[in-house]
Amino acid sequence: MPDVITFEHPLLIFGKTQAVYGGVWEAELDPGPRNAQDNAELTLYMRVHIYDGFNDTAITTKAADGKSGQAKDTDNHAYTVYPWPVDRFRLWRNNLIQTARKFWHGKFWLVTPASYSKLDWPQGKPTHRPNVWCRFELTQADKADAHFSIASVYLGKSPTRNSDFRANLFLYDSDDSLNTKKHEVGHLLGLDHPGGRSNNNAAYNDRPGYPSDVMGAGKRIYRHHALPWQKAIAMITETTASDWKVSLIKVPPKPLKK
Repeated sequence: MPDVITFEHPLLIFGKTQAVYGGVWEAELDPGPRNAQDNAELTLYMRVHIYDGFNDTAITTKAADGKSGQAKDTDNHAYTVYPWPVDRFRLWRNNLIQTARKFWHGKFWLVTPASYSKLDWPQGKPTHRPNVWCRFELTQADKADAHFSIASVYLGKSPTRNSDFRANLFLYDSDDSLNTKKHEVGHLLGLDHPGGRSNNNAAYNDRPGYPSDVMGAGKRIYRHHALPWQKAIAMITETTASDWKVSLIKVPPKPLKK
């Protein structure tokens, strides 16, 4: 008989009511890869529609000649913006998606609670309790099929411009650093700043004991960033998110007592 586990909610769609703060994705738990050495896999799927904000009147007020315009950043400061060169935009968008996907993909393992046996392997006479590896797939999509629609503005190439444009959840800019891309996609996953859901300077301050948090002003990833995957596994398995402890290194399946 095939080794198959059927979950009540094999494909989970989460967070539509929270879209204004991020936290919208689809999740799937795949028990197929598990054995005595390998774990089950939990994948969060996110589709984004990233577009040139120059022609969006909600983003850009165009100049009379139509060759430039003004767009406001998170702090309501106006910046001169231009139409994205098509090839440059495609490369920039692809780099953003690849960078953010690579950063958040495969960084966490969720330890299966002692009280949860439905992942035990093999079925019938299990010898091991596999854990769960956390995967992330981020792709560009058409607007109608995307979880998020995100504008991006092009600041041009002038070396004398003031390029301190502050991005936010739904508005990026051509000068965004690699770290900004990782940070903003963290928000799309549903993660807040260390200081909470605010955009003041204090919100970016690191929690004690967690320096250089990527969701603050730093670059590091921590166990608490696995919360979206914990929420997903809890809903799929009808358990509690906090039951699934997080590891930043692979935790192999646990041998069961005979």
